[in-house]
Amino acid sequence: MAGLRLGPLLRYVDDTSATVWVETDRPCTVRVWCTAGPHGEADTFRIAGHHYALVVVEGLLPGSDTEYRVTLDESRHTSTTRPAAGPGERGKPGKPETTETTGITRITGATGATGATGEGGAGQDPSAPWNRRLRQGAREAHSDGNELLVWPEPDSPFPPSVIRTLPSVPSASGAPGTSESPANSGGTPHSYRTYGGNHTPPAGETTAPSPTGAVAATAGKATATGSTTTGPGMPRSGDPAPPTAADPHPRLTTSQSASTDGPATRSANDDPASLQISFGSCRWAAPPPDEKDPVGPDALDTLAGRLAAHPQERRPDLLVLLGDQIYADETSDATRAWLATRRDLDQAPGGQVADYEEYTRLYAESWLDPEIRWLLSTVPSCMIFDDHDVIDDWNTSAAWVAEMRATPWWNERILSGLMSYWVYQHLGNLSPAQLAANPLYAAVRGESTTGPAMADDRTATPGGVSGAGRKPVGDGPRTEEESAEKGAEREAGPRPGPDSGQETDSGQETDSLPLPEAETPAGGVLAGPRVGPGDENRTSAPHDATTEHRQSTPHTRREERGERQERGEREERGERQERGEREEHDGTEALRSFAAEADADPLSTRWSYRRDLGRVRLLVIDSRAARVLDEDHRSLLDPEEARWMRAQVLDAPGSYDHLLIGTSLPWLLPHLIHDLEAWNAAMCRGERGARWAGRGEYLRRRSDLEHWAAFPTSFNGLADLLREAGSGPDAPATINVLSGDVHHAYTAEARWDTSAPPTAQVHQLTCSPVHNTVPTAIKFGFRLGWSGAGRMIGRRLARHGRVAPAAVGWKRTGGPWFGNQLMTLRFRGRDCSLALDRAEPGPEDGSARLVRVISTRLSAP
Repeated sequence: MAGLRLGPLLRYVDDTSATVWVETDRPCTVRVWCTAGPHGEADTFRIAGHHYALVVVEGLLPGSDTEYRVTLDESRHTSTTRPAAGPGERGKPGKPETTETTGITRITGATGATGATGEGGAGQDPSAPWNRRLRQGAREAHSDGNELLVWPEPDSPFPPSVIRTLPSVPSASGAPGTSESPANSGGTPHSYRTYGGNHTPPAGETTAPSPTGAVAATAGKATATGSTTTGPGMPRSGDPAPPTAADPHPRLTTSQSASTDGPATRSANDDPASLQISFGSCRWAAPPPDEKDPVGPDALDTLAGRLAAHPQERRPDLLVLLGDQIYADETSDATRAWLATRRDLDQAPGGQVADYEEYTRLYAESWLDPEIRWLLSTVPSCMIFDDHDVIDDWNTSAAWVAEMRATPWWNERILSGLMSYWVYQHLGNLSPAQLAANPLYAAVRGESTTGPAMADDRTATPGGVSGAGRKPVGDGPRTEEESAEKGAEREAGPRPGPDSGQETDSGQETDSLPLPEAETPAGGVLAGPRVGPGDENRTSAPHDATTEHRQSTPHTRREERGERQERGEREERGERQERGEREEHDGTEALRSFAAEADADPLSTRWSYRRDLGRVRLLVIDSRAARVLDEDHRSLLDPEEARWMRAQVLDAPGSYDHLLIGTSLPWLLPHLIHDLEAWNAAMCRGERGARWAGRGEYLRRRSDLEHWAAFPTSFNGLADLLREAGSGPDAPATINVLSGDVHHAYTAEARWDTSAPPTAQVHQLTCSPVHNTVPTAIKFGFRLGWSGAGRMIGRRLARHGRVAPAAVGWKRTGGPWFGNQLMTLRFRGRDCSLALDRAEPGPEDGSARLVRVISTRLSAP
């Protein structure tokens, strides 16, 4: 029976809809039931032997709290899917096996070291304690009828998981909020939905009865799914009825009326006009409860514990995670022990992760923590990667990229990193409209897009959420101006990613991994015959008796067997469709091809996105994959990405009171560190000759000198953009740049030396880590960086490097603070305030608690 491996994660939420992400242990239909009546469902899709679903729930009431439950139904699914092969095929137990394409030696076991075994499950070592924990929760849940209720689980210490919607507000045009447009290929403004803070339901609304909440210690690996939705009101004919508070395990085989329980009334402590956003970055997975935590209490874990203990306390409306959600290059002892059962850790990449299967382990280790799992099931979240999600110093320079491409294991690492990020983190950043129109999402599910065709995911989309995908085949080329500009940018210098002709572990070029024509969605991502391991001899058309006679050889006999097998599979699929059965789609090839193109050509996709939350606009910027790395043209954002950001910032002036720019890397650093990075950039581009350039590259990697300051053109460009956005009668009250990465927290205020400074208050807000540490020497360096002595040293470095003055000045207004911490912004109208909470051991029993470090107002009086 199907079980829940990971999740649920509540991701995108607006006024009437939400998305819920899960990973299951086999193909099934995932349903999310709300007590108010609406529900959504999605069939799982498969990536590298793992099963994922992203369920869209629509028809929710604006400004409401609605409990939800998750059920799994495998009655409509067949179990004929074949497990996806990993970078190394399964071999004899204990036999070292080296793959030619990755250069990784792995030790394969009887259960299969890298691929999935059995019915869609991933290969596991059954003796590993972690794997016993992985399956425990799914097997303890109760089942009756055709569906299995997997969330909440019985006897959980946590409150029920809730979807908290935002109230509807008028769009920028003044009309009621309308559905977001998935793409705006013409670049013209259009009506878009904006969202606001909390809302108290009308008088007379009562709190819905709630069953005992539940949290599971199940584990898993992740992928994504297609979805269909119903609601509000009655289920469709033939659909199972949702579980109710009175009967949490109903017989889910007949059509019944939906629960009449309404959305819960919000706590009296809620301010209906306010919005709260918490953010942070850099989180190591917390160790098991019986092990000592070497870096102190986890701030996110501690927040979850506090909210669970006090259900009436105000929860964040959104959690923004700004990078390093996992550490692919710094694994735990338990993970390294697990890796040692798969391959030889004496060979590169050693104790770091090497492929998709190993990435799934990191996500499970991080998100299966019971407190974290419950928190992510009830607080919406959005995410962006930073370097450790792939590797330390990812894309720091052109020389670094060239060296990594030369290593035998890097191609598999970067493709697996981008694939897993898309599945586990990025999909949840997208709105339902974006999901419906995203060609890559349709391709991995084996469906066609249901919304307007997206001309180019890198087109400015005012009011929408731009998501990573690919320009569909058949949409036509870029304009002549775009094509010329793209060619000029390529000539400017190397970009991160493998060469376009680099081969993958299947022996095929990464640009040649198409889907079968029959499975290609209309306007989809790929076209042409599937090419993969074992398919080299497959013909592209069925055998025709009228064709020229082929001599019977082992080669042609293999072709004929392949043709017969294909015909048999097509006939079997047709019979299953007649019986109403469904077969899970394998999206591995489509996603892998997308990842290869995204790495080879960053212009092919966009990871940045936008959310409008009432009168608050949030832009989350990719500051890793969209870089230009040529020393003479270095830029943190390529020109097209910079234009997109500018369009989002300046879209519909006066439609927002607060602008948030989320970037994993701080814009305004301690003055000494800023000047050091600007000086280093000058040295690396040869300002003082080749000898200094070599020293500069060494120092850049050694000291992580790769923030906005290391890209002076991008630093000054952002300063000019924020000054423009913060000026004039329609300027917002505050502009806040949210960042992490540097393992301490601080606040700084930007100041322009001009007679006409912006009217908006512009701040750098940096909060890191959520759960990590920083050496004493680094603490000293940060403190020195903010000091007067540090500023003097920085000025001398800037003069030596012939560095031009920055376009903006800044002053530290708080910090530095060290420890595991979270920042929270609270917005009410044009007012904005900030709080910083640090996780500390309790004074008595040692249990963690959040201690308020600062609370300050950011908006002008």
